[in-house]
Amino acid sequence: MGRYYSQRELIQIAIEKGWTIDQGRGKGSHVLASKKDERSFPIPQKIKTGLLADIKKRLGIID
Repeated sequence: MGRYYSQRELIQIAIEKGWTIDQGRGKGSHVLASKKDERSFPIPQKIKTGLLADIKKRLGIID
């Protein structure tokens, strides 16, 4: 599985990789990451293992 990343860390990585973070479009504590020609995805406050793996794959995080 690798290292655990918090919501704040994932947001910072997404911004560095060119994703736009929209705080207002998420539901509750979620934020929405979007990028031109890519499918948008939410980044929740509490991230379970399977979702974390999916987000890491979408952001290209290898650890």
